[in-house]
Amino acid sequence: MTSSSCSTTRTRGASRSTTWASPPWPTRGGPRNRPASWSTGVSGWWRATAKSLRPSSPRCASSPPTVRPARWSSPPTRRAANAASWKSPSSAWPPTSRSTPVAESPSRPDAARTAPTAPAAPGRPDAAIIVRGLTKRFGSFTAVDELDLTVRTGTVHGFLGPNGAGKSTAIRAILGMLRPNAGSIDVLGHDPTRDPAAATRRVAYVPGDVALWPQLTGGQALATLARLRDPGHGDDPARRGELIERFRLDTSKKVREYSKGNRQKVMLVAALAADVDVLVLDEPTSGLDPLMEREFAACVRERVDGGASVLLSSHILSEVQDLADDITIIRDGRLVESGRLRDLTHLRGSRVAGTLPDGTRPDDLVPRDDVPARLRQLLDAGATDISCTDADLEDVFLDHYAGAETRSRTGASDR
Repeated sequence: MTSSSCSTTRTRGASRSTTWASPPWPTRGGPRNRPASWSTGVSGWWRATAKSLRPSSPRCASSPPTVRPARWSSPPTRRAANAASWKSPSSAWPPTSRSTPVAESPSRPDAARTAPTAPAAPGRPDAAIIVRGLTKRFGSFTAVDELDLTVRTGTVHGFLGPNGAGKSTAIRAILGMLRPNAGSIDVLGHDPTRDPAAATRRVAYVPGDVALWPQLTGGQALATLARLRDPGHGDDPARRGELIERFRLDTSKKVREYSKGNRQKVMLVAALAADVDVLVLDEPTSGLDPLMEREFAACVRERVDGGASVLLSSHILSEVQDLADDITIIRDGRLVESGRLRDLTHLRGSRVAGTLPDGTRPDDLVPRDDVPARLRQLLDAGATDISCTDADLEDVFLDHYAGAETRSRTGASDR
């Protein structure tokens, strides 16, 4: 029996043998040497080739299987697994999502980068964020230089510094958005430089410069932000609705119609409604009016009372003074002071003021040991309405910045 693809000669008692009548690929001769059964065109050539590689009848013997070398004995690639799923669904590659880590395998040298990360260390429940020696350089410019920072669990940590001090750069490194040049970062027991997904799974972030989808309404943007979170750590719709009312946000308007303050409200509602353990807030009240700033402070206190930890970066000292338990001040990317707020203000001394007979009212920050002498001096001068209060955060901040600028100007004039 003969066919266009193979011819078989059989005698009684003889074994079957197959010979090709013509090669299943184009020959140098072109169309003249092509079998008549092949249709014209590239697609026709592929159909004819595939047909010629299959036995045309049960009498045609199949070609011997190809033996793969031992070095090819590795798990199937995803492309091969997808192809196999059309033939045998049970043998297809196991379904995975983008956020599902790949288990370790001896034959997968890259498995260490995506292997499941160990849970948060139970030995350090008192700190939500631990930063040690963080350094980030952009070329020859050092934005953050050996920064140490610890956010205690269930507290608000104020992160202070003027514009350009390196606060936002440090925050992006803590969230895994930037890879530091040196140092270590621990967020809820995970390293964001190695596994940012695990480190930020229970973290909500509000940037200082908010960018949202302009074509969506405020309500649609909030729903989208909630769906983008890990399925187990989304937000509570009832809580979201309550926050919308408290921040007086009109969710029916398009985002393109929002002012800067209203865009900020969208991010604040999304973050405060999320079921997370850490809130990272970078200039969160930018664009808000004083009434909304007060509402924001009340919402943050509620989350902290519920056990959340907050890293609050702001240049509004009064806002940080009212909320923060701990303070870190940086200057030119370097740590200048860090500690409990009450300790820092107490060590600065007291502010002593009094109204003199000529109507002037001196108001000076006096070291603790010099307070009695200063009060005596005011009394001897006939001052009235004398007050003595503890130093506040502004005094601590200006002691580093205004004092440093004064010292630098004095040094320049001496030269």
